[in-house]
Amino acid sequence: AKTNDISSGYRWAASFGKAENSAAMFIGQDGTELNGGGYGNDVVVKNFWQVGVWHHIVLTYDGTMAKMYADGVEVASESKNWNLVLDKAYIGRQVNNQQAWNGSVDDVRIYNKVLTPSEINLMTAPSGLVAHWSLDNNANDDSGNGFTGTLKNGAGFTTSAKQGSHALALNGNDQYVDIKNPTLLPSGKSPRSLSLWAKTNDISSGYRWAASFGK
Repeated sequence: AKTNDISSGYRWAASFGKAENSAAMFIGQDGTELNGGGYGNDVVVKNFWQVGVWHHIVLTYDGTMAKMYADGVEVASESKNWNLVLDKAYIGRQVNNQQAWNGSVDDVRIYNKVLTPSEINLMTAPSGLVAHWSLDNNANDDSGNGFTGTLKNGAGFTTSAKQGSHALALNGNDQYVDIKNPTLLPSGKSPRSLSLWAKTNDISSGYRWAASFGK
């Protein structure tokens, strides 16, 4: 989140729960203070927010202990007796329907587990992502590097997807997506990783490849 206003007053980047004491969970600010709750029983980090500066914030609660992380570092830890009541969920304001965020918010996530410090560090580390095809009814590159693919020989999409709205559907014969030769992909002995979700329609003997790059 990034704020445009550090004057006194509550503003909330995301919230869910009920507007009752200890019955919600949220992240936001009161002036320069970083606040996470709670509702009337918050975790507070003083002198945190600055105008126009992005921060990655994580608030966890294990039923006893609340912890706040800022940019991958634990900044607060307090024993709390929170008991969340499902009622409302918002990005950009509090569950009391007020105290709107003034700034920017990105990549909001809710987990049904307590994230570990190592998991939080992975979220804040530079991603190293150079190409990403979500294949949601197109072959666009979501990384921003412009590696848009071209569907060949009638390759298409199906709504039977593991992630997102669509997945690429191929016939195992001559259908594929051509990415040409993306020059920014890692080469030689440089570190690299390739990941994907895949489902096969054919387990008979023979090579079949879900994705490839190189020579």
